[in-house]
Amino acid sequence: PITNFLYDYFESNENTNKVMYEKNFENVIFNEKPDIYFILYDGLASLDTLNKYYDYKAEPLKKFLFQNKFFVAEKASSSYGTTNLSLATIFEAEYLLEDGDSYKINNRHILKDFDALQSEVFQILLNNEYTIASYSNYVTCQDNETKEVNCLYRKTSKQIIYELLLQTPFQIIENNRENLPFYNPLIELLNLKCAISCGDQSLIALKNKFDNELEIEQVNNPKFYFFHMKNTHGPFFVDENCEPLENISSISDAIEKQDEYIDSILCLQKDLEEFLKVINEDSIIILQSDHGPHFLYSRTYSDLTDNEIQNRYRIFSSVKSKKVCEKYKKPNFGQVNTFRFIFKCLSDESIQLKDTKSFYVPIDPRFDKVVEITKRLNY
Repeated sequence: PITNFLYDYFESNENTNKVMYEKNFENVIFNEKPDIYFILYDGLASLDTLNKYYDYKAEPLKKFLFQNKFFVAEKASSSYGTTNLSLATIFEAEYLLEDGDSYKINNRHILKDFDALQSEVFQILLNNEYTIASYSNYVTCQDNETKEVNCLYRKTSKQIIYELLLQTPFQIIENNRENLPFYNPLIELLNLKCAISCGDQSLIALKNKFDNELEIEQVNNPKFYFFHMKNTHGPFFVDENCEPLENISSISDAIEKQDEYIDSILCLQKDLEEFLKVINEDSIIILQSDHGPHFLYSRTYSDLTDNEIQNRYRIFSSVKSKKVCEKYKKPNFGQVNTFRFIFKCLSDESIQLKDTKSFYVPIDPRFDKVVEITKRLNY
Protein backbone atom coordinates (compact mmCIF):
# COMPACT_ATOMS: atom_id res chain seq x y z
CA PRO A 1 0.00 0.00 0.00
CA ILE A 2 1.05 3.57 -0.67
CA THR A 3 1.35 5.43 2.59
CA ASN A 4 3.41 8.36 1.30
CA PHE A 5 2.58 8.93 -2.33
CA LEU A 6 5.61 11.04 -3.12
CA TYR A 7 7.88 12.55 -0.53
CA ASP A 8 9.65 11.75 2.69
CA TYR A 9 10.05 15.19 4.25
CA PHE A 10 12.86 16.37 6.52
CA GLU A 11 12.96 19.87 7.98
CA SER A 12 16.22 21.54 9.00
CA ASN A 13 16.89 22.40 12.64
CA GLU A 14 16.51 26.09 11.86
CA ASN A 15 12.94 25.35 10.70
CA THR A 16 13.58 27.23 7.46
CA ASN A 17 11.86 24.33 5.76
CA LYS A 18 14.46 23.85 3.07
CA VAL A 19 12.86 20.64 2.00
CA MET A 20 14.88 17.59 1.07
CA TYR A 21 13.01 14.79 -0.56
CA GLU A 22 13.58 11.47 -2.16
CA LYS A 23 11.29 10.30 -4.90
CA ASN A 24 9.70 6.94 -4.28
CA PHE A 25 8.12 5.74 -7.49
CA GLU A 26 5.87 3.05 -6.16
CA ASN A 27 5.05 0.09 -8.34
CA VAL A 28 1.47 1.03 -9.13
CA ILE A 29 0.17 -1.54 -11.59
CA PHE A 30 -3.05 -0.77 -13.44
CA ASN A 31 -5.68 -3.46 -13.82
CA GLU A 32 -7.12 -1.56 -16.78
CA LYS A 33 -5.36 0.81 -19.16
CA PRO A 34 -7.87 3.09 -20.87
CA ASP A 35 -6.78 6.16 -22.76
CA ILE A 36 -6.71 9.15 -20.41
CA TYR A 37 -7.38 12.75 -21.44
CA PHE A 38 -6.40 15.48 -19.01
CA ILE A 39 -7.72 18.79 -20.36
CA LEU A 40 -6.62 21.79 -18.31
CA TYR A 41 -8.55 25.01 -18.95
CA ASP A 42 -6.33 27.82 -17.74
CA GLY A 43 -8.15 30.48 -15.71
CA LEU A 44 -11.60 28.85 -15.85
CA ALA A 45 -13.78 29.78 -12.87
CA SER A 46 -16.11 27.46 -11.02
CA LEU A 47 -19.69 27.39 -12.26
CA ASP A 48 -20.86 29.18 -9.09
CA THR A 49 -18.30 31.93 -9.61
CA LEU A 50 -19.41 32.44 -13.21
CA ASN A 51 -22.95 32.97 -11.97
CA LYS A 52 -22.05 35.29 -9.10
CA TYR A 53 -19.40 37.52 -10.67
CA TYR A 54 -19.83 37.22 -14.44
CA ASP A 55 -23.61 37.16 -14.76
CA TYR A 56 -23.40 33.85 -16.60
CA LYS A 57 -25.60 30.94 -15.59
CA ALA A 58 -23.72 27.96 -16.94
CA GLU A 59 -26.80 25.74 -17.17
CA PRO A 60 -26.13 24.71 -20.81
CA LEU A 61 -22.63 23.59 -19.84
CA LYS A 62 -23.87 21.77 -16.72
CA LYS A 63 -26.60 20.06 -18.74
CA PHE A 64 -24.12 19.06 -21.42
CA LEU A 65 -21.73 17.57 -18.86
CA PHE A 66 -24.56 15.72 -17.09
CA GLN A 67 -25.88 14.28 -20.36
CA ASN A 68 -22.39 13.03 -21.19
CA LYS A 69 -22.02 11.41 -17.74
CA PHE A 70 -19.45 13.79 -16.31
CA PHE A 71 -19.19 14.20 -12.56
CA VAL A 72 -18.79 17.88 -11.58
CA ALA A 73 -16.93 18.54 -8.34
CA GLU A 74 -18.70 21.60 -6.99
CA LYS A 75 -16.22 22.20 -4.16
CA ALA A 76 -12.98 21.92 -6.09
CA SER A 77 -10.25 24.41 -5.29
CA SER A 78 -6.86 25.51 -6.58
CA SER A 79 -3.95 24.55 -4.38
CA TYR A 80 -1.95 27.73 -4.93
CA GLY A 81 -3.89 29.97 -7.31
CA THR A 82 -1.03 29.95 -9.84
CA THR A 83 -0.34 27.77 -12.85
CA ASN A 84 3.19 26.61 -12.00
CA LEU A 85 2.55 25.47 -8.46
CA SER A 86 -0.88 24.05 -9.26
CA LEU A 87 0.54 21.92 -12.09
CA ALA A 88 3.36 20.74 -9.84
CA THR A 89 0.80 19.76 -7.21
CA ILE A 90 -1.33 17.90 -9.77
CA PHE A 91 1.56 15.95 -11.29
CA GLU A 92 3.32 15.21 -8.00
CA ALA A 93 0.03 14.47 -6.21
CA GLU A 94 1.45 16.26 -3.19
CA TYR A 95 1.62 19.76 -1.70
CA LEU A 96 5.08 21.13 -2.36
CA LEU A 97 4.65 24.03 0.08
CA GLU A 98 2.71 24.22 3.33
CA ASP A 99 1.59 27.02 5.65
CA GLY A 100 4.51 29.13 6.86
CA ASP A 101 7.00 27.76 4.33
CA SER A 102 9.51 30.06 2.73
CA TYR A 103 8.69 30.37 -0.96
CA LYS A 104 11.31 32.56 -2.59
CA ILE A 105 14.35 32.09 -0.36
CA ASN A 106 14.49 28.42 0.55
CA ASN A 107 12.19 26.71 -1.92
CA ARG A 108 12.73 28.49 -5.22
CA HIS A 109 14.33 25.28 -6.50
CA ILE A 110 10.93 23.58 -6.43
CA LEU A 111 9.86 25.52 -9.50
CA LYS A 112 13.28 26.10 -11.02
CA ASP A 113 14.12 22.40 -11.06
CA PHE A 114 10.62 21.02 -11.47
CA ASP A 115 10.38 18.68 -14.43
CA ALA A 116 6.89 17.36 -15.11
CA LEU A 117 8.30 14.43 -17.06
CA GLN A 118 10.06 13.26 -13.89
CA SER A 119 6.97 13.76 -11.75
CA GLU A 120 5.24 10.97 -9.90
CA VAL A 121 2.24 10.93 -12.24
CA PHE A 122 4.22 10.81 -15.49
CA GLN A 123 6.53 8.12 -14.16
CA ILE A 124 3.66 5.89 -13.07
CA LEU A 125 2.04 6.31 -16.48
CA LEU A 126 5.28 5.41 -18.23
CA ASN A 127 5.77 2.43 -15.93
CA ASN A 128 2.35 1.24 -17.07
CA GLU A 129 3.44 1.51 -20.72
CA TYR A 130 1.49 4.66 -21.57
CA THR A 131 2.51 6.83 -24.49
CA ILE A 132 2.33 10.48 -23.40
CA ALA A 133 1.21 13.38 -25.59
CA SER A 134 1.59 16.81 -23.99
CA TYR A 135 0.39 20.14 -25.37
CA SER A 136 1.67 22.67 -22.85
CA ASN A 137 4.44 25.22 -22.57
CA TYR A 138 4.97 23.96 -19.02
CA VAL A 139 6.12 20.52 -20.18
CA THR A 140 9.18 20.40 -22.40
CA CYS A 141 10.62 17.52 -24.38
CA GLN A 142 13.83 19.34 -25.31
CA ASP A 143 16.08 17.25 -23.08
CA ASN A 144 13.83 14.23 -23.07
CA GLU A 145 15.13 11.04 -24.61
CA THR A 146 12.07 8.95 -23.82
CA LYS A 147 10.43 8.02 -27.11
CA GLU A 148 7.10 7.43 -25.33
CA VAL A 149 6.77 11.17 -24.61
CA ASN A 150 5.71 13.64 -27.32
CA CYS A 151 5.30 17.40 -27.00
CA LEU A 152 3.56 20.22 -28.83
CA TYR A 153 3.68 23.84 -27.70
CA ARG A 154 1.35 26.82 -27.78
CA LYS A 155 2.71 29.80 -29.67
CA THR A 156 3.73 32.72 -27.47
CA SER A 157 1.77 35.91 -28.01
CA LYS A 158 3.56 38.81 -29.73
CA GLN A 159 0.67 41.18 -29.12
CA ILE A 160 2.71 43.94 -27.48
CA ILE A 161 5.32 43.97 -30.26
CA TYR A 162 2.57 44.00 -32.85
CA GLU A 163 0.82 46.96 -31.22
CA LEU A 164 4.07 48.88 -31.02
CA LEU A 165 4.69 48.27 -34.72
CA LEU A 166 1.25 49.68 -35.49
CA GLN A 167 2.48 53.00 -34.11
CA THR A 168 5.21 53.11 -36.78
CA PRO A 169 5.07 53.18 -40.64
CA PHE A 170 4.20 49.47 -40.36
CA GLN A 171 0.63 50.73 -39.98
CA ILE A 172 0.59 51.54 -43.70
CA ILE A 173 1.42 47.93 -44.52
CA GLU A 174 -1.23 46.70 -42.10
CA ASN A 175 -3.92 48.95 -43.61
CA ASN A 176 -3.15 47.65 -47.10
CA ARG A 177 -2.57 44.02 -46.17
CA GLU A 178 -5.10 42.66 -48.70
CA ASN A 179 -3.29 44.30 -51.62
CA LEU A 180 0.24 43.35 -50.59
CA PRO A 181 1.38 39.86 -51.65
CA PHE A 182 4.35 40.01 -49.28
CA TYR A 183 2.19 40.67 -46.18
CA ASN A 184 1.82 37.06 -44.98
CA PRO A 185 5.49 36.15 -45.60
CA LEU A 186 6.48 39.31 -43.70
CA ILE A 187 4.30 38.39 -40.72
CA GLU A 188 5.79 34.90 -40.74
CA LEU A 189 9.32 36.31 -40.95
CA LEU A 190 8.72 38.63 -38.00
CA ASN A 191 7.09 35.79 -36.05
CA LEU A 192 4.02 37.97 -35.51
CA LYS A 193 1.31 35.67 -36.78
CA CYS A 194 0.37 34.84 -33.21
CA ALA A 195 -0.21 38.53 -32.53
CA ILE A 196 -3.15 38.44 -34.91
CA SER A 197 -4.59 35.09 -33.92
CA CYS A 198 -3.07 33.16 -31.04
CA GLY A 199 -5.88 30.96 -29.77
CA ASP A 200 -5.57 27.24 -29.18
CA GLN A 201 -6.36 24.87 -31.96
CA SER A 202 -9.37 22.62 -31.44
CA LEU A 203 -8.99 19.50 -29.30
CA ILE A 204 -9.61 17.38 -32.40
CA ALA A 205 -6.87 19.20 -34.33
CA LEU A 206 -4.41 18.75 -31.47
CA LYS A 207 -5.22 15.06 -31.14
CA ASN A 208 -4.82 14.61 -34.91
CA LYS A 209 -1.42 16.27 -34.78
CA PHE A 210 -0.25 13.81 -32.16
CA ASP A 211 -1.89 10.80 -33.79
CA ASN A 212 -0.92 11.52 -37.39
CA GLU A 213 2.09 13.83 -37.53
CA LEU A 214 3.84 12.31 -34.52
CA GLU A 215 2.34 8.90 -35.35
CA ILE A 216 1.46 7.93 -31.79
CA GLU A 217 -1.83 6.43 -33.01
CA GLN A 218 0.21 3.66 -34.59
CA VAL A 219 1.61 2.70 -31.20
CA ASN A 220 -0.40 -0.04 -29.51
CA ASN A 221 0.22 1.33 -26.03
CA PRO A 222 -2.52 3.15 -24.10
CA LYS A 223 -2.35 6.95 -24.48
CA PHE A 224 -2.24 9.80 -21.99
CA TYR A 225 -3.09 13.18 -23.55
CA PHE A 226 -2.43 16.39 -21.64
CA PHE A 227 -3.99 19.45 -23.30
CA HIS A 228 -3.26 22.75 -21.56
CA MET A 229 -5.86 25.06 -23.15
CA LYS A 230 -5.49 28.81 -22.65
CA ASN A 231 -8.39 30.30 -24.59
CA THR A 232 -10.13 30.84 -21.23
CA HIS A 233 -7.19 32.86 -19.94
CA GLY A 234 -6.78 36.42 -21.12
CA PRO A 235 -5.87 37.97 -23.44
CA PHE A 236 -8.80 36.40 -25.29
CA PHE A 237 -8.50 35.31 -28.90
CA VAL A 238 -11.70 33.52 -29.94
CA ASP A 239 -15.42 34.21 -30.11
CA GLU A 240 -18.25 31.92 -29.01
CA ASN A 241 -17.88 29.87 -32.22
CA CYS A 242 -14.13 29.45 -31.71
CA GLU A 243 -13.42 31.84 -34.59
CA PRO A 244 -10.52 34.33 -34.20
CA LEU A 245 -11.54 37.72 -32.84
CA GLU A 246 -11.05 40.60 -35.25
CA ASN A 247 -9.90 42.98 -32.53
CA ILE A 248 -7.68 41.39 -29.92
CA SER A 249 -6.90 43.32 -26.78
CA SER A 250 -3.79 42.81 -24.69
CA ILE A 251 -5.96 43.15 -21.57
CA SER A 252 -6.18 39.80 -19.77
CA ASP A 253 -8.55 40.79 -16.96
CA ALA A 254 -11.69 38.61 -17.15
CA ILE A 255 -13.78 41.14 -15.23
CA GLU A 256 -12.86 43.97 -17.60
CA LYS A 257 -13.26 41.74 -20.66
CA GLN A 258 -16.29 39.86 -19.38
CA ASP A 259 -17.98 39.31 -22.75
CA GLU A 260 -14.82 37.89 -24.29
CA TYR A 261 -14.32 35.66 -21.25
CA ILE A 262 -17.82 34.20 -21.52
CA ASP A 263 -17.37 33.73 -25.28
CA SER A 264 -14.25 31.68 -24.59
CA ILE A 265 -16.31 29.41 -22.33
CA LEU A 266 -19.00 29.00 -24.99
CA CYS A 267 -16.21 28.05 -27.39
CA LEU A 268 -14.94 25.54 -24.82
CA GLN A 269 -18.29 23.74 -24.80
CA LYS A 270 -18.56 23.76 -28.58
CA ASP A 271 -15.04 22.34 -28.91
CA LEU A 272 -15.66 19.68 -26.26
CA GLU A 273 -18.92 18.58 -27.87
CA GLU A 274 -17.13 17.82 -31.13
CA PHE A 275 -14.21 16.18 -29.38
CA LEU A 276 -16.35 13.68 -27.48
CA LYS A 277 -17.70 12.40 -30.79
CA VAL A 278 -14.29 11.15 -31.96
CA ILE A 279 -12.69 9.57 -28.90
CA ASN A 280 -13.20 6.14 -27.40
CA GLU A 281 -16.15 6.16 -25.02
CA ASP A 282 -14.20 4.00 -22.56
CA SER A 283 -11.61 6.74 -22.11
CA ILE A 284 -11.17 8.59 -18.84
CA ILE A 285 -11.63 12.34 -19.36
CA ILE A 286 -10.56 14.90 -16.78
CA LEU A 287 -11.61 18.53 -17.21
CA GLN A 288 -10.03 20.94 -14.77
CA SER A 289 -8.68 24.45 -14.31
CA ASP A 290 -5.42 25.38 -12.61
CA HIS A 291 -6.93 28.50 -11.06
CA GLY A 292 -9.82 30.86 -11.67
CA PRO A 293 -9.54 34.37 -13.12
CA HIS A 294 -7.43 36.87 -11.22
CA PHE A 295 -9.79 39.38 -9.67
CA LEU A 296 -7.54 42.00 -8.06
CA TYR A 297 -4.00 40.55 -8.19
CA SER A 298 -3.46 41.12 -4.48
CA ARG A 299 0.24 41.39 -3.82
CA THR A 300 0.21 40.61 -0.09
CA TYR A 301 -1.87 38.39 2.14
CA SER A 302 -3.32 41.41 3.93
CA ASP A 303 -4.69 42.60 0.57
CA LEU A 304 -6.32 39.26 -0.23
CA THR A 305 -10.08 39.75 -0.30
CA ASP A 306 -12.84 37.16 -0.21
CA ASN A 307 -13.78 38.18 -3.76
CA GLU A 308 -10.26 37.43 -4.94
CA ILE A 309 -10.35 34.03 -3.23
CA GLN A 310 -13.74 33.18 -4.71
CA ASN A 311 -12.49 34.01 -8.22
CA ARG A 312 -8.98 32.69 -8.09
CA TYR A 313 -9.21 29.62 -5.87
CA ARG A 314 -12.63 28.17 -6.71
CA ILE A 315 -12.02 26.12 -9.85
CA PHE A 316 -13.83 24.03 -12.42
CA SER A 317 -13.26 20.30 -12.03
CA SER A 318 -15.04 17.42 -13.71
CA VAL A 319 -14.32 13.80 -14.61
CA LYS A 320 -15.85 11.08 -16.72
CA SER A 321 -14.82 7.53 -15.95
CA LYS A 322 -16.10 3.99 -15.72
CA LYS A 323 -18.45 2.87 -12.98
CA VAL A 324 -15.57 1.34 -11.03
CA CYS A 325 -14.62 4.90 -10.00
CA GLU A 326 -18.06 5.98 -8.78
CA LYS A 327 -17.47 5.27 -5.09
CA TYR A 328 -14.41 7.53 -4.95
CA LYS A 329 -16.01 10.64 -6.40
CA LYS A 330 -15.95 13.58 -4.01
CA PRO A 331 -17.30 17.13 -4.34
CA ASN A 332 -13.75 18.47 -3.81
CA PHE A 333 -12.15 16.26 -6.49
CA GLY A 334 -9.21 17.96 -8.15
CA GLN A 335 -5.59 19.12 -8.05
CA VAL A 336 -3.70 17.13 -5.39
CA ASN A 337 -6.18 14.24 -5.61
CA THR A 338 -6.71 14.27 -9.37
CA PHE A 339 -4.41 11.37 -10.15
CA ARG A 340 -4.60 9.76 -6.73
CA PHE A 341 -8.26 9.27 -7.65
CA ILE A 342 -7.50 7.98 -11.17
CA PHE A 343 -4.76 5.60 -10.04
CA LYS A 344 -6.92 4.37 -7.15
CA CYS A 345 -9.58 3.48 -9.71
CA LEU A 346 -7.24 1.69 -12.07
CA SER A 347 -5.20 -0.33 -9.56
CA ASP A 348 -5.53 -2.37 -6.38
CA GLU A 349 -3.23 -0.03 -4.46
CA SER A 350 -4.68 1.55 -1.33
CA ILE A 351 -3.82 5.08 -2.37
CA GLN A 352 -5.00 7.59 0.19
CA LEU A 353 -6.84 10.71 -0.90
CA LYS A 354 -5.45 13.81 0.79
CA ASP A 355 -7.26 16.63 2.55
CA THR A 356 -7.73 19.46 0.09
CA LYS A 357 -5.94 22.68 0.96
CA SER A 358 -5.40 26.08 -0.60
CA PHE A 359 -2.46 28.40 -0.04
CA TYR A 360 -1.68 32.01 -0.82
CA VAL A 361 1.75 32.58 -2.34
CA PRO A 362 2.87 36.24 -2.05
CA ILE A 363 3.60 38.22 -5.20
CA ASP A 364 5.27 41.18 -3.48
CA PRO A 365 9.02 40.37 -3.28
CA ARG A 366 9.21 41.89 0.21
CA PHE A 367 7.12 39.01 1.54
CA ASP A 368 8.04 35.35 1.52
CA LYS A 369 5.77 33.17 3.65
CA VAL A 370 3.10 30.88 2.26
CA VAL A 371 -0.27 31.21 4.04
CA GLU A 372 -2.96 28.52 4.14
CA ILE A 373 -6.35 29.97 3.24
CA THR A 374 -8.47 26.79 3.10
CA LYS A 375 -10.94 28.04 5.71
CA ARG A 376 -11.55 31.25 3.76
CA LEU A 377 -13.03 29.44 0.78
CA ASN A 378 -16.80 29.69 0.74
CA TYR A 379 -19.12 27.14 -0.87
